[in-house]
Amino acid sequence: MNVDMAVQNILLIGMPGCGKSTAGRLLSRRLGYSFIDADTEFEEYTGISPADYIECFGVPKFREKESEVLAELKKCTRTVISLGGGVVEIPSNEELLHAAGTVIYIKRDLSRLARGGRPVTAAKGVETLYAERHERYEQWSDHTVENDSDLNSLVENLCRLIKNSDDRT
Repeated sequence: MNVDMAVQNILLIGMPGCGKSTAGRLLSRRLGYSFIDADTEFEEYTGISPADYIECFGVPKFREKESEVLAELKKCTRTVISLGGGVVEIPSNEELLHAAGTVIYIKRDLSRLARGGRPVTAAKGVETLYAERHERYEQWSDHTVENDSDLNSLVENLCRLIKNSDDRT
């Protein structure tokens, strides 16, 4: 697939466990882009996993560091970036996201979200997190894609969306 340079980076946002990282890896291969998982990048930046950071320093300090990592990621080009589900909790991150590229919200039914290894999800519950975040996911995104079937369909829908966006530029 040939992607216009107008879409420098593709940033995937959405609830924890909606498929951002898995779909992002496949999408990056299809586009010939690099792939970055923001949680992995966070661990490289801080030397500690997001879950351990939250346990040691709390969620507010984690969100501060997450924003620092995001500011670094906006320097990337031709990269698919899977962001943490709570990136929308810091209002100033919206500007960082849009400065970095096209923002796509991957929406998935709450009953189908993967839930393991997510401390904020475990502490608050999926329904509470969704109630707190869903409006910002929708407002901050340039596009929304439903993850309501299989992974290949999701990636196909993402590719189609990107191609259609390029055709309009």
